[in-house]
Amino acid sequence: MRSVLCASLGYLGLQSTFGGQQRCVRQDRHPTDVVEAAQQNSQLQLTSAITTPRADDASYDLPWRPQVHFTPPQDFMNDPNGLFRDEDGLWHMYYQYAPTLNPGALKDWGHATSNDLYTWSNQPIAISGDSYGAVWSGSIVIDVNNTSGFFPNQSNGIVAFYTNYTNAQEAQAVAYSHDGGYTFTKYAENPIISLNQHGFRDPKVIWHEPTNHWVMVVSHADERFIAFYTSENLTSWTQVSTFTNPGVPAAFECPQFVPMPFQTSPSAAPNNDYYLLAISTSAGGPNGSSGVKYFPGTFNGTHFFPVDDLATRYMDFGQDTYATAFFYELGSAAANKPISISWATSLSYATNVPTGTAEGWISAMSVARTHYFANITSSGYDLISEPVDITPMHDSLLSSEQDLGNGGMAIDYSTLASGAISFSVNLTTAGQTNGNETVQLIFSSSTTSESISLGLTLDGSSATFSMSRANITSWTTSFEVTAFTKSNLVPLSSTSLSRRSFSTTNQVQFSPYTRQIKTQAYTLNGVIDRTILEVFLNGGVDAGTMIFFPKGGLDTMSLNVAGLGDGSGVGFEAWGLKSGWSS
Repeated sequence: MRSVLCASLGYLGLQSTFGGQQRCVRQDRHPTDVVEAAQQNSQLQLTSAITTPRADDASYDLPWRPQVHFTPPQDFMNDPNGLFRDEDGLWHMYYQYAPTLNPGALKDWGHATSNDLYTWSNQPIAISGDSYGAVWSGSIVIDVNNTSGFFPNQSNGIVAFYTNYTNAQEAQAVAYSHDGGYTFTKYAENPIISLNQHGFRDPKVIWHEPTNHWVMVVSHADERFIAFYTSENLTSWTQVSTFTNPGVPAAFECPQFVPMPFQTSPSAAPNNDYYLLAISTSAGGPNGSSGVKYFPGTFNGTHFFPVDDLATRYMDFGQDTYATAFFYELGSAAANKPISISWATSLSYATNVPTGTAEGWISAMSVARTHYFANITSSGYDLISEPVDITPMHDSLLSSEQDLGNGGMAIDYSTLASGAISFSVNLTTAGQTNGNETVQLIFSSSTTSESISLGLTLDGSSATFSMSRANITSWTTSFEVTAFTKSNLVPLSSTSLSRRSFSTTNQVQFSPYTRQIKTQAYTLNGVIDRTILEVFLNGGVDAGTMIFFPKGGLDTMSLNVAGLGDGSGVGFEAWGLKSGWSS
């Protein structure tokens, strides 16, 4: 949760044509400056009487509304908060919510639930602000052993940690739930940690089994460090260590601290001795603006030991990822790959998007992603990110082709009700290429000719991915980055290929020869959902997110392949998706 959010926050036909073919600038501010700025804001509100984000009045069929990404029923949403999975397997997501499009410090915890992380049910507001302050970002744990004393007759008590924001300070507070996270009682002795200052926020709590105690990380945002606390009972906390890194040039926010399995090889059992510390930063991201950095390391119960000093590992190379949060799970589920959700925007333009005035809502969440560490690139400790299985959302197969050669195709998906597509591209090559081998996907509007593009380029032994929203002309901001690249991609392991090519008669056919060749593969998987694109390269070694708002809805998908030599080919598959809001 940023400092008053920078004061202002405060289809289905196949056509073949083959053949020849206002930035929110975050400056370091003294706590008294923040207080004075808040006091000068005559519109500043800290509490809300709203009990539900008017879900019954929401329209999820508006042109810019994503269909497999969560968006608030109405009004403004930012950070995901308090993610957890209950004993029945139901996923709970809370989020920063304000019943206005220009929220200032006013924040409550909105709430939604899901069985599959793609179809969501809106719930009433879970925790509202009061005379003690607004309810800013935080986390949730399940107190199975009643260490807190809040649950004498339960083994599934829910405890929420959040930052209480007032004009005087940011302090950490607790609320607890006896009904599975739908309603909460605020702890009578809040705040549980108070330093009488601003810039102290966003608690994330986990259980550390080896030392049998709770661990909290909380940000000293403007002082640029993370404080580690421990507790036996969830209400009395002791600071035990701190973490900082000079390579993070801006405020530390929304820290996340979770065990992260290290997959040393595809067949080996994961090493579970590693942890991930993630920090959202308002500047210094992969494209100069906001972003999420992560630090791999080990943890002894009190101190975090990063594996190195690198500050250039990012959870997403696009511009539109912030405030990433991880789900809290119990038992055997906790041993699975951790799952995260992010706020899909940049602080450069978080409120400067057209959906607010046009459709009455602001912000989407990313799709849920699974994660683990692996050594893929030269720096190692790469965070692999893959979308949670999306096959339950498959509606109609738009295309499925294997071992394609040079050529192109266009798919009209204007009759696809959701306007959402999942796709996969596999570029297989003999390794060293003589020139540019390219695979390009373009999603365009037949009414306005606006488009976004993405693609893979191989030049010699170098592989580069790029994606662009430069041709979205109806939504621009002077601080927007329009194109993104990821260079020096590491290929997947070698495989073999039976080459197939396009003919000049607009029909797909086999070449007059078939041969087995040792090859390398590059994969591109993604989801495009009306106004948001998420891509995952080479099995999730790199992930990128990009939002865009075309005047005309995107309804045509084009695949173009060029420059392939002998021993190279392309596989392509695309599925139309069901709407998560159709019910």
